[in-house]
Amino acid sequence: MAKKRTEGDKKYFRILNIISRLNTGPVKTSDLAAEFDISIRSVQRDLERINMTGFGLDTFRKGVYQFAPGISLRDLKLSNEQFSVLVLMHDMAAQMGGTLETAFDKIFSRLTGSSGSDSPFHAIIQRARQTLDSGIRKDLEFAIENRRKIKINYNSTRGNSDRELAPLKLIFSDGFFYLLAAPATQTAGRQPAAPPLAEKRAQKADAFVKYRADKITKLDVLSAEFSPPPKKVLDRLLDGATSIWGVTASRGLRVRLRLKGPAADFFKRKEVFPRQKTIKENSKYLILESSAAHPMEIIPHVLQWLPDIEVLEPVSLKTEIQDRITAYLRKPG
Repeated sequence: MAKKRTEGDKKYFRILNIISRLNTGPVKTSDLAAEFDISIRSVQRDLERINMTGFGLDTFRKGVYQFAPGISLRDLKLSNEQFSVLVLMHDMAAQMGGTLETAFDKIFSRLTGSSGSDSPFHAIIQRARQTLDSGIRKDLEFAIENRRKIKINYNSTRGNSDRELAPLKLIFSDGFFYLLAAPATQTAGRQPAAPPLAEKRAQKADAFVKYRADKITKLDVLSAEFSPPPKKVLDRLLDGATSIWGVTASRGLRVRLRLKGPAADFFKRKEVFPRQKTIKENSKYLILESSAAHPMEIIPHVLQWLPDIEVLEPVSLKTEIQDRITAYLRKPG
């Protein structure tokens, strides 16, 4: 089973606690590590995250950190851009619910002096009807951070089954959490960095699997550790994905589309398709190209913008969309 932890041990609450302490004076990495029962390296990673978000840090001796001169929560002034990003994060936390929502509410109130409802900004985001069980989410975070294998019971459309996995990432997409994992049989214990051949195999599409995290009915964190794939392999896997459909190592679907009217105006100003680029533009139409991993990265947007969008290539994708429309129109009214 997973190591028992208090809410303060969770990364989000830990970082909030550290920011609050920094606001009153210097902190020692050794003290924080002992209090939260984590390694000094984990504390250093938390401090790096804090520093990267704009809360500048100084260290005047080894292992001791404090806010840089002029940094204070009480005097913090946010630009409109920073404030809008904060609102987006606030609304995403609200979508996730539970303790994450409560924690971010406190951060938002402290940084802005107001509640989310008082903000001049609002983000519209799809909300899932079912939220991820907080206990399962904590265990997944623990297993990912500590590179521990897990055993899950998964409720798929084919029924319940037990699976042993090496968890790599929790991905939030379209209102749901997804677990990106590798089969545990493909990951041995801690090993040296993967050689080029092993890295090449790790990039295969079938080397990674995605699971809807809310369909995990039971989860055990095992004592066995695993060696994760190289960072650049995971970065390549996630880079350019516009939805969970695009989280894959293969991007072999080359798509060309022609858009006109409102659709052309919208897609000219917003990157919606994976690795979208403009090929041709004139007063009548816009032609785009995209490198997709799965047809479902393209199809929903085409259906949404009909009749002002047309698939030019590949013909197979155009046929699939036509078949979907035909099947829908044949349904009894």
